[in-house]
Amino acid sequence: MTAVGHASRGAALAAWVLVTPAAQAHGERLPGSPWIEGAKSLLQDPSCLLLLLALALLLAQHGALARRRAGPVVAGSLAAGAVATALGAGADLTLTLLAMTILAGGWVAWARGSPQATPESAAAAPTQGPWPDIARAALLAVGILGVMLMQAPAETASASERLGWIAGVVLAAALLSGNTLGLLLALLGRRPGLVRRMLLRVAGSWIATAAILVLVLEISRRG
Repeated sequence: MTAVGHASRGAALAAWVLVTPAAQAHGERLPGSPWIEGAKSLLQDPSCLLLLLALALLLAQHGALARRRAGPVVAGSLAAGAVATALGAGADLTLTLLAMTILAGGWVAWARGSPQATPESAAAAPTQGPWPDIARAALLAVGILGVMLMQAPAETASASERLGWIAGVVLAAALLSGNTLGLLLALLGRRPGLVRRMLLRVAGSWIATAAILVLVLEISRRG
């Protein structure tokens, strides 16, 4: 199955999750499912949405090897965030996440990475050392962990409700980021290298601009 097919199925699942009504028993409407509410909470938070989109763009800009190396970082950050929120950790990181989105979007807009880099082109390129990979991994880890802490469930929730909420947040984050990355790679896969870089840079600049606008509005609202 193509990347578009996987992304379409994932998008359909995400839509089903968000529109599924609460179950009914004996004609009485039951409270909403905690995992559905957790997923909706993530998808309704602009700071989390923009950061996850920016991180997907950052991964799409680099080669398959870099994406494979980033896999354990993403999975580990999700797991660490889930454990931390399950234990009661949480914080309002709206401004921090928006600042990280601006950083990630600016990186995409100015970096030289290519989503389809070949061994020949990599050998011809100047050696940059491990620091770009380390910085990208750190941004991914801190960003995903921040999203999880931002979406921590209410302290008054029961243990089962907290676990359901966290599962919904993790599912929504995985679907959003994975589908975005899959669609980007599918749409850009057959474009010439120069066109791919240009389109990704434009998308990165849009994400960074949107984050700046949201940041200004958030600061104004708090002020």
